[in-house]
Amino acid sequence: MSAHIAPFLDLLDERSASEVERLGGRRRYRAASAVMVEGDAAGRIGIVRSGLVKLVASHPDGHEAVLGVRGVGDLVGELSLFDSGPRSASVITLVPSEVQVVDGQEFVELVAARPSVAMAVIRTLTGRLRSSDEDRLFLGADGVSRRLARELLQLSET
Repeated sequence: MSAHIAPFLDLLDERSASEVERLGGRRRYRAASAVMVEGDAAGRIGIVRSGLVKLVASHPDGHEAVLGVRGVGDLVGELSLFDSGPRSASVITLVPSEVQVVDGQEFVELVAARPSVAMAVIRTLTGRLRSSDEDRLFLGADGVSRRLARELLQLSET
């Protein structure tokens, strides 16, 4: 089972959380709304403030894969911000959600100025990498029923 990854906001000290709170603005989305679209250029990141979103990537043959589900306090859209590539996945709301939308340059400047924010981003990314590694391990070792049970258990623990 994938290790629990603490939400980005939970990794911040009080001062850093307050600084992050002041960035950008909040936007409400209906269920099944696109917050970010795969292939688009980066320019902003999001922090889920309420609700749930899924990360969906498309294969050239049209198949879509859900790469993850993110909830309250989770950072979304950060990969393309830091590697300057196009968005690797779309971020789609599963339920009505509120997302704090932050200009990418503004976020990068805060990360550069506040080591505690940089460490929270690093811990978020390394947690996701570990989870991805574990998912690939179980993908090859477990059948569909066990993988589904594992994912449902993980979702129930968040």
